[in-house]
Amino acid sequence: MTKFHANKLRIQLLKPLPGMAAHQELMPAMRMKQFEGFDTSNLRESAVMLIIENSESNPQIIFQKRVKDDTPHSGQVSFPGGKQDPEDANLLQTALRECYEEINISTEELTILGSLSSLIIPVSGFRVHVFVAHSPTTLNTIANAEEVDYLFSVPINFLLQPESRHMIKISARGTEFTAPCFRYNNEIIWGATAMILNEFIKVYKSIIEQP
Repeated sequence: MTKFHANKLRIQLLKPLPGMAAHQELMPAMRMKQFEGFDTSNLRESAVMLIIENSESNPQIIFQKRVKDDTPHSGQVSFPGGKQDPEDANLLQTALRECYEEINISTEELTILGSLSSLIIPVSGFRVHVFVAHSPTTLNTIANAEEVDYLFSVPINFLLQPESRHMIKISARGTEFTAPCFRYNNEIIWGATAMILNEFIKVYKSIIEQP
């Protein structure tokens, strides 16, 4: 099992990131069609937090399954996060506030390591900014039942394996299409969350491959 090195990850996140090249590997084919004629001048800003917990012995990433409602990302797996509020001093504060509101994790429990590439989500009109944080212990998360159905964690060492990746059929908003995804037990991670996760995995691999 590969040991997690927070300092190495912090340094690596300051270097040029894989960005779009990593995102495209997990991008559903229909996503490019969504960009046709899409106006990026009115994007809303949002932020999410990729949280690594229990990082010394068995590093895992926290995910949440959103409740089913009438929003574009109803019932999907995501990272804690949401739209920027006028009261937020910056986008990092947005991500931290959402972590507290959605999964009951406070700022004091996390060490911020850096950020990944932002990406645009055409279906909801958001630009998502991605921050990376870690905790050396397993966090006592509590899902906000109004927004989150349940929480689960996935070992990073599992995500490094080729068998974590699949192609699946998705039915969303009256359309059926195939999409690349990560699959862990019965959980399917696809769309923007999978694209973000793929960039993180590429960054993480570059750390463990260092001499």
